[in-house]
Amino acid sequence: PPAAPEDRYERFDGGFHERVRTGFLALAEACPERCRVIDARPGVDAVQGQILDVLRSRFPELEGL
Repeated sequence: PPAAPEDRYERFDGGFHERVRTGFLALAEACPERCRVIDARPGVDAVQGQILDVLRSRFPELEGL
């Protein structure tokens, strides 16, 4: 099959994105041992730091990162 356009999700309306967000937040609440919510509003550096913190807490062998 032909490749889907790279912006196919961006073309969906806001309602679609809100339903997806709500679904992911419900999953994170139901499975906190598997899913962590990262607030992307602070910017790339803060998000990267949060992700590394989560990874280090779950995988202590990554402490040097």
